[in-house]
Amino acid sequence: MFEINPNLNTKKLRKDFKKNGSVQIFDFLTQESAGTIYNFLNSGMPEDWWYTAVRHSGNEGYLKGAPAFKRKPENFQEIENLERHANKSFVDGGFCYSFDRTIGNHDEDCRCEECEFRKFLNSEGTIELLSFITGMNIEKTGEVFASRYRSGQFLSPHLDQKKGKVGFVYNITKNWKPQYGGGLHFLSDDHNTVTKAVFPTFNRVTVFNIAHDGVPHFVSHVAPGITEKRISFAGWFK
Repeated sequence: MFEINPNLNTKKLRKDFKKNGSVQIFDFLTQESAGTIYNFLNSGMPEDWWYTAVRHSGNEGYLKGAPAFKRKPENFQEIENLERHANKSFVDGGFCYSFDRTIGNHDEDCRCEECEFRKFLNSEGTIELLSFITGMNIEKTGEVFASRYRSGQFLSPHLDQKKGKVGFVYNITKNWKPQYGGGLHFLSDDHNTVTKAVFPTFNRVTVFNIAHDGVPHFVSHVAPGITEKRISFAGWFK
């Protein structure tokens, strides 16, 4: 169902990753493959497959302590209340976030596009490609999920410590403008200087080194009034 673009310049990508500790792979999938996952996550997947995960400085953990609510009308008020706390934590400098995501695998025999994409990321071809580009012995995926940032949502500065060897964000968003926010920002070790900002571009994957202590990074707030959604697949490779 999914196929890597056969025309990637893998030698140049390897060189760029070695130099910068990260690399952006444009046109990662064939256009047909990218269109398949785009259509599913933007319109084909049931809305209640999305969960809104919210963390503020008053709760612990990722999903164990940080509530994740199905995107159903009866949960919207609680989500809004928690998002207010999360934004206060953001101002106060705590680790916090609010964004929509998928959670876990479906039934073992599920053949939906999300489950098939998870299998594709863990396939021999994908693992071999990333091992070559990064120069690391990549063996498998860690946690992988689809994410969706709506107006006002964000992910505060953090390190992906003990998550694996490389992190990735595969953007499945069309017609996004930098002024909409939602950029992936990499920071200096002191967390005070933006060293690189990556804004959503359709069918592009950003891969970055998270070995040892990782690289500080965050996703900026999506601007008020934006009706478009920043959709991606994100996770880690071990």
